[in-house]
Amino acid sequence: MDTVPKKSALGGNYELINPKDIDKALYLQINGAKITHEQLSKLAADIGFGNIQIGATGATTLTTVSSSSDTKSLAGENKVIRLMLIKNTDM
Repeated sequence: MDTVPKKSALGGNYELINPKDIDKALYLQINGAKITHEQLSKLAADIGFGNIQIGATGATTLTTVSSSSDTKSLAGENKVIRLMLIKNTDM
């Protein structure tokens, strides 16, 4: 499993973990919480996902819109959130 640390729009580091047996999946680890829509959009652009939307509740819910939708809560301080994003092959 390859881990690539990068600087994020959140002011810290995030890691993209690309399992060799799942070529269409990227696991995004974010340290912290309360991500704004602007930060989320920048972070999505940084890792090549333009199809990420945030819910009406503000910075507590993130929904990936792709061939396989997934919703994860970003609530909670000092937690590591792991979010599986499936890249849409039609993009």
